[in-house]
Amino acid sequence: MQVAGDGFAMVSPEDMAVRDVPAAAIGGTISVLLEGVTDAEPEARAVPILGGSLAPPSPVHLRFERGGDGAARISWVRRSRSGWDWIDGTDVPLGEESERYRVTLTKADGAVRVEETVVPWITVNANDGAEAVSVSVVQIGSHAVSMPAVLMMEAVGEG
Repeated sequence: MQVAGDGFAMVSPEDMAVRDVPAAAIGGTISVLLEGVTDAEPEARAVPILGGSLAPPSPVHLRFERGGDGAARISWVRRSRSGWDWIDGTDVPLGEESERYRVTLTKADGAVRVEETVVPWITVNANDGAEAVSVSVVQIGSHAVSMPAVLMMEAVGEG
């Protein structure tokens, strides 16, 4: 959130240069020239190539629903790099070669369990949910993984 007095940088399209970088360059760096409105000399910097434009957006709307047997169903909604317009009220196109997710469950004691799934949900049994956990979900894209969506959930056996 910005407040009065915060600094900012105005960038116009004519001040930008777009460079196509091959996917093989992800993890490397690219040299950029930073130039400001002051009399200071332009400064060259090495910037990491993260490949964010190749990754799907992170899943959203993480939630869990407790079942009568003590288990919980953790679910989420995928997003897509293609089909940003929600024209007909149906799901957006996948935008990847396949639908896959990596779910990381971290217990309060630091124990970690990693599962992969091809559906936007996973079931956690009562034993796995015996203490509070953090749930992190990434979508595995064709070229990169999304940023994680994180949910802190109370122990399945509580309440």
